[in-house]
Amino acid sequence: MYTLFPLGGLLKRDVRERARKLALPTAEKRESMGLCFVGERGAGAHAFARFLDAYVDGRPGDMVDPSGAVLARHAGLHTLTIGQGARIPGRRERYFVARKLPATNTVVVVPGQSHPMLQCDALETDAFMWAAAPPPLPDTLLAQVRYRQAAAPCTVEALGGGRVRVSFASPMLAVAPGQAVALYRDDVCLGSATIASVRNQA
Repeated sequence: MYTLFPLGGLLKRDVRERARKLALPTAEKRESMGLCFVGERGAGAHAFARFLDAYVDGRPGDMVDPSGAVLARHAGLHTLTIGQGARIPGRRERYFVARKLPATNTVVVVPGQSHPMLQCDALETDAFMWAAAPPPLPDTLLAQVRYRQAAAPCTVEALGGGRVRVSFASPMLAVAPGQAVALYRDDVCLGSATIASVRNQA
């Protein structure tokens, strides 16, 4: 099975030059890094949260440190993502979202991005969608969990039901269930899956 990308052999600048020659209105259009269905919501981390406000009945709750001490309040679990900066009044050190606990409507925040609760050693996926025949596992591959992030060396093991475990050679920052992980051999994408669980250093 193969996928064809009509522009796959062209650089972005080449595509824009062809669009100019064809007098296409998109030739000079500013690039968008957002989600097209969200519409114009402004820039910044809260733009998507404002979009979700129309569909999610979020409840304010506590932001706590790893010991459970309440540091601040949040506007709803849907307004925050793992690894996002968290504003803690009166604290000079930067805090980051480490965990979201729906059962208690609580967000755990930690000081600094190097905190063990943000360092992922391994993850397990839902059923992996291979682009072609799966390689023999275990295997050493490259994994990418977010856009613009460099693919990282990892060991991939088969689990039951088509799931896989990805163990990183070096910890990955702020990996969360629900994200996608893509696996590569060199620059060839072998497939992807939704992350079902993560193992952090704490």
